[in-house]
Amino acid sequence: MRALVLWLVAVVVAVVVVACSGKQPCGAANCGTCCDSATDTCVSAVSTSACGAAGNTCRACSTGEICSSGACVRASSGGGSGTGGSSGTGGGTSGTGGGSTATGGGSSGTGGGASGTGGGSGTGGSGGAGGSGGITCPGGALPAMVPIDFPATCTIPTPCGGNPSGKYDYTAACIGQDEFQSFITQVESVCMAGSVTVTGFDGGVQGFAFFQNGQVCRTAQGNVTVYASITGQCVQFCSFVGMGIAQQGYVGSCAVNGTSCDCVATRVINISNMMSPYTTDSTSLTLTSTGAHYETCLTGNVLTTRQLDAGTAGAMGRELGTATLTKP
Repeated sequence: MRALVLWLVAVVVAVVVVACSGKQPCGAANCGTCCDSATDTCVSAVSTSACGAAGNTCRACSTGEICSSGACVRASSGGGSGTGGSSGTGGGTSGTGGGSTATGGGSSGTGGGASGTGGGSGTGGSGGAGGSGGITCPGGALPAMVPIDFPATCTIPTPCGGNPSGKYDYTAACIGQDEFQSFITQVESVCMAGSVTVTGFDGGVQGFAFFQNGQVCRTAQGNVTVYASITGQCVQFCSFVGMGIAQQGYVGSCAVNGTSCDCVATRVINISNMMSPYTTDSTSLTLTSTGAHYETCLTGNVLTTRQLDAGTAGAMGRELGTATLTKP
């Protein structure tokens, strides 16, 4: 959701790397698995030591996890007579340019294990009911898409913590325009002071978070689109700015319009982290498998979240803005 970063990358990196060396950086445009950050190359096959998808940076799965469909998920056993097993998505709220952020679907967990509760009458296997310490993600269609607000600045809810339980749907999201200012400043340090004008924002998100037995399954889908006009010396590099969009996982384009370079950049929101254990305290919630840390407040049936630390997702994966989720 950091659409303006791509302009900095396009001018400073794409011009130097692409134009001079001719080597295209590893990214969504040329990598279907994940990119090795040490070598800037696309791995031929994902593994527990290099897991990822769609040109994202590879990450090493934690002990007890496997790499499934480009995501680190906890290994689970199936079968048996007891109830158990679990599945789910967890993770952060993310996206381009900030705010809630992106696609993914929860998956039913496998149940079972001879040690599960419920004895002979318990259910198990794929889609089994979550037993003690387990989680079964909700299925079916996602809730309706809700628009993302882009005011000058978002009102940040006072954190009050809380331990949510059950399913909460996304009902609102906010990304303040002030959250883009640092990126505008970086671009203007290269292109010229006052050279970047953001002309519009658009976006929406849909999804849910399901909390059960100390684990969370969260799925969020949507997109954020940023419209901007760049003037000054960077206009001559307008085509490279467009290349930078694709190299950074964005869909969009840039074109010279008289004395300006006009850009439209869209980032898909795609969040899906399987079976993520979490902890809570008086002001926040932390995903223990990734280290992602959220300021939260649970009031009745309404849960508000704001990410403070992206954990293993790094700076480029940080979720901007605030999200509101409500029990249906």
